[in-house]
Amino acid sequence: MKDKRKKIMTIFISTLILMVFVLLFNGNHTRHQDEFLGRQWYIKNDGSCSEIEITPELCGISKFKRNIDINISHIWNKKLQNFNNVIIAVIDTGIDFQHEDLVGKEWINRGEIPNDGIDNDNNGYIDDINGWNFCENNNKLLSGEEVYENDHGTMVAGIIAANHNSIGIAGIAGQCNVSIMSIKILTELTRKGNIDNLIKGIEYAENMGADICNLSLGFLNKNKKIEKIMRESSMLFVTSAGNQGENLDVNKQYPACYLLDNVITVASMGFDGELDSRSNYGKKYVDVVAPGTYLYSTCVNNSYNYDSGTSMATAVVTGSAAIIYANRSKVTPNEVKKVICKNVILLDKFKNVISSRGYVDAKKAIEDALNL
Repeated sequence: MKDKRKKIMTIFISTLILMVFVLLFNGNHTRHQDEFLGRQWYIKNDGSCSEIEITPELCGISKFKRNIDINISHIWNKKLQNFNNVIIAVIDTGIDFQHEDLVGKEWINRGEIPNDGIDNDNNGYIDDINGWNFCENNNKLLSGEEVYENDHGTMVAGIIAANHNSIGIAGIAGQCNVSIMSIKILTELTRKGNIDNLIKGIEYAENMGADICNLSLGFLNKNKKIEKIMRESSMLFVTSAGNQGENLDVNKQYPACYLLDNVITVASMGFDGELDSRSNYGKKYVDVVAPGTYLYSTCVNNSYNYDSGTSMATAVVTGSAAIIYANRSKVTPNEVKKVICKNVILLDKFKNVISSRGYVDAKKAIEDALNL
């Protein structure tokens, strides 16, 4: 009888030890493996580039350097509460929310009854369920002569928030309670837009409760009305530095050069840790560098592709900021800006061309913001 009890107790203890081991293992390793995660060097760069199709004519660089990434996968493995619903306005081209990796990530205007032809919430826009198309003044977010004109906005949305669902890619804030508000002001494959629609788009995002506004766009002439709207906004603006290879301290463009407490301006670097030759820079106006060269993300019609530029780098910072918003109560845009700009990987090469002198370390920034 004693031997039987001893045997049962041994089995029980062994099972308990195994369960503890499994829990510890799962708590310290990535809980998912999206199909194309290996192509997202900006998430985890092991220096091998084994899963990335290198095309020099598109990318221009081929030297991977280990650990040149935003160090975010460690954060994914922590048990974050994600108790806040974060609304991110992407003012861009349209976004394909039917994409397998973006389903469920669309912002939903609860004040509207879908497709009833009535402005139920009296905000001036009829059936604006997921956002608004200011190019054509309607709710058709995937409009245009060619649907592929909406690749840009769809790629930005994927980098920020693609689902962690074992298919496709993994969005930086894809595991959080984030929703993307699509505000279309750019049209055609050349992504043309106008100032009036940008003003309307920012005002719409503010009025509809967005927390973060991703502005992967730029214009040359300073606009005082836009600057005033942004200054007085409750949103955090993440803006692209631009892709002319110029010093913004000398050749200004906007909104990158609005020196506001709630604006983060982002330059782009490649997987070799070098500033992209096309990226604008500026010690006074550009806050941080982020991966932006050869980023793999979602495109329209359930497809995926690579793209490069400060637009992609901006989305990386937006995704990182979204995790802070999702897990910290009563956080201000300026607090998020400060914690992101403070927690960077310092590099001498950025010392005289970037305000923070480094590139984004999302892990450090998020841990600092959340006191992990």
